[in-house]
Amino acid sequence: MNAGDGVRARAKLARAVASPINLATMANPAEMAKLNAAIPLGRMAQPAEIASVVALLAGGGANYITATTVFADGGLMQNSPGL
Repeated sequence: MNAGDGVRARAKLARAVASPINLATMANPAEMAKLNAAIPLGRMAQPAEIASVVALLAGGGANYITATTVFADGGLMQNSPGL
């Protein structure tokens, strides 16, 4: 099977998301400020923002998207030495 057969390979990578566990981990205001400073958009993602990306990738609006990863990280990966 391949893309011509209707198979699509899509992934999303979410980094800093304001989930209960992450908010508890980052309860220290200085640590939260440090994290927010590292994110070009200046804040962690809200869970609904990540859900929107997942809905896009799962829906018909992504029919021509395949073999890729969508980074929903507020720009955090742009500073990654691996890119």
